[in-house]
Amino acid sequence: MAWSPDPSDYDPMCRSCHGSSERADYGKGYRNDADRARELRREWKRRQYARQVAAEAGRAAYRARKRAERARRVERQANPDNQTEN
Repeated sequence: MAWSPDPSDYDPMCRSCHGSSERADYGKGYRNDADRARELRREWKRRQYARQVAAEAGRAAYRARKRAERARRVERQANPDNQTEN
C-alpha cells in the first residue's frame, strides 16, 4: 500500500505488533532485526580484526626500525673511526 496522509487509513498498533505486521507483509525477502543485528556484529568483528592486523603490522615495522637503529649504533661504537657525516 502506498503512503497516505490520511490517519484513518492506518491502524493504531504497538511497536511489536507493527513490526510483526510489516514482516508478514514483506514475506521471505524481509530481514528482521535479529538478522540485521547479527550482520552488524559480524561487520564490527571484521573491522576489529582489520584494525588488529594493521596495529600488529605497525608494531612489527616499529620494532624492525628500532633493531636497525640499534645495529647502526652498535656498529658506530665498534668502529668509531669509520663514521661519516650526514
